[in-house]
Amino acid sequence: MKCFFSVINTLVKLLQDLVLIPVWQLIAIRMAVTWVGCITYMRWAKTPHPFLGPPGVRLLLCARGVVGFGGLYGMYNSLKYLSLSDATVLSFISPVLVGVLAAILLKEKYTKAEALTGILSLGGVVLIAKPSFLFGKTDGETFGPEAIAVTPEQRSMAVGTAMIGVICSAGAYLIIRFIGKRANASVSFVIPTFILYVRAKVCAICVSSHLHYS
Repeated sequence: MKCFFSVINTLVKLLQDLVLIPVWQLIAIRMAVTWVGCITYMRWAKTPHPFLGPPGVRLLLCARGVVGFGGLYGMYNSLKYLSLSDATVLSFISPVLVGVLAAILLKEKYTKAEALTGILSLGGVVLIAKPSFLFGKTDGETFGPEAIAVTPEQRSMAVGTAMIGVICSAGAYLIIRFIGKRANASVSFVIPTFILYVRAKVCAICVSSHLHYS
């Protein structure tokens, strides 16, 4: 699954660098395609409640859509000022956070080895963010086909945005885990993708598509 997410992030990075497609539009297009695909499959498979999901979990599915938007936006927007490798490494912290939240909220087992992995992952975040109080002030860096200049402040804000995305993604995974077998896997995508699409379109209309950190 992570392989597919990595491919998607690569395409997003290319579209942002080469075509300059706004984040909102990328989210809306991805969600529209996902929604159509899920509905088509469930109609073919005759899955019950394909549009709204089972009655007992509809609010949870809506919540998954709300936090899922934060996860996608955080990742996609951070790619403006982070290299693809750095952003991908940050996204891998999400499973670590899921383990912690699952242990606290769902009372699932959380081992010392998993805790150690989480600490090491946070150390990786520090190395990627490169805060000036640890690494000293730098003149910034450039990346991308046009050698876009990125200041340390922009990089730090991008890391912060990515971490917000990590937290929201962890929340989405936790909701899916809580829903469990009460809803088909494809149903778990329909309402959230619709909410993500609507929020992306609303944001595209109400907010400038070119959101800058500075």
